[in-house]
Amino acid sequence: MSKQPFRFLDLPPEIREKIYIQISTSPTAYIHLNAPNAHGSFPSTSSSPMSQMLAVLMLLPEIYHELRPIYFTVNPISVTLLRHNESWSYFLSPSWEDNRREIRNLRLNIVRWGTKDFFTNRLLPILEDCILNGKLRDLEVRTRSGWMKSMDAGPGHSGLIGNTNWRPLGALLRDPYLESGVLMAGPASRVEVSGQTHDGSLSDLDSISTGEPFRDVQWVFDIENDIWRAIPDEEQRRIKDST
Repeated sequence: MSKQPFRFLDLPPEIREKIYIQISTSPTAYIHLNAPNAHGSFPSTSSSPMSQMLAVLMLLPEIYHELRPIYFTVNPISVTLLRHNESWSYFLSPSWEDNRREIRNLRLNIVRWGTKDFFTNRLLPILEDCILNGKLRDLEVRTRSGWMKSMDAGPGHSGLIGNTNWRPLGALLRDPYLESGVLMAGPASRVEVSGQTHDGSLSDLDSISTGEPFRDVQWVFDIENDIWRAIPDEEQRRIKDST
């Protein structure tokens, strides 16, 4: 008597979900949307046997619709904001709305703010939608500590206060729906290495163990100006030493 093939979709939903999580979890700490061909190679940029199995399963529409949201929920996503951001513009498109609303953990590496009003008019509304109408609950923003120093964020100065991008960024990170909203500052070379570097190469930020670490930036409410301000690490020490 010949054995009948076993239908994967006949498995209980909870077992299928465990299988989906196992085969769709990326071996790298983050999935970088700036990576070359990242969009075309969705849902995986790896050539491992597990990824090949995932690609085969995704050919079936029923499995695709079950697995797609799990893929974006279990894998932390990383985006590097540069002057020009065509490499990951698909992330902002209406056709990608269902995907980005499934993202739970996002790291935003800010090297530049993009072209004029890109951050406030294009990216910020997308991130707000991911929080309010999606699953985004852990948002980490990384930027250059030297950049924050250059804007002179100390008492009596208005660098960060007057910046049209920092103010809405602070409000976004304090959104009550977020379980974790963190601003980190570190060396410029390590901000970019999590996305596309100047020479076009890619590297995983978490594989680097040398150099100055990223540090959490403290947000302080400025009563005089009625605004939250981001205070870099050395400014925190200066304030502490003066008290």
